[in-house]
Amino acid sequence: MLIGNIINFIATTTISVVGENVVYDLRNKLYNYVEHANITFHDKTPAGKLFVAITNDTEDISTLFKDVVTTFIKDIILIIAIIAIMIYFSLKLSIMAFIIIPFIIISSVVLTKILKKIHDKSNTVRAKHNSFLAESIYGAKIIKIFNIQKEKNKESEIYTKKFRDLRAKTRIYRSITSRYYDSFRKSRNSNHYVDMCISYNGS
Repeated sequence: MLIGNIINFIATTTISVVGENVVYDLRNKLYNYVEHANITFHDKTPAGKLFVAITNDTEDISTLFKDVVTTFIKDIILIIAIIAIMIYFSLKLSIMAFIIIPFIIISSVVLTKILKKIHDKSNTVRAKHNSFLAESIYGAKIIKIFNIQKEKNKESEIYTKKFRDLRAKTRIYRSITSRYYDSFRKSRNSNHYVDMCISYNGS
């Protein structure tokens, strides 16, 4: 237990440091690129989109390194160990258990594609909203001069509502996904399969 915790701490810390260094370099390079980009690039690209790319998108990459990569490595090692133990106890029962693997893979791919589409739409709306906010703040005097505060408020509410609805969809699908995989995690965490194998071999 102690050795496992130490290894887990070292792996998590190392990957987190690597992730932060990658994000650090990436943010600096992105800002340098934006600063040296030509005027045509800035005319075609909204300021909010650039802001999201430098801040939120790079933070997502940091989360990928700190959470996803660490969990992925540990899960791969755990899966290999479980498969080896399963085959060692009983090859026949292992084959029966492996029958559901294609179903798990297909369902995972489908759910991942759905979540990716929603996430992409959410990022697009967020970029447009940030661009709108930046332009509204910079042009606050002009907005007041032309007395169009109500129109701008309505436009901001539209962006906020779209973003809220997309985030709600994301939470629903993530909740479904987590509940879906919880059943497999529970079966993995229990010793039910091992008990079956021992009973099978004992009989």
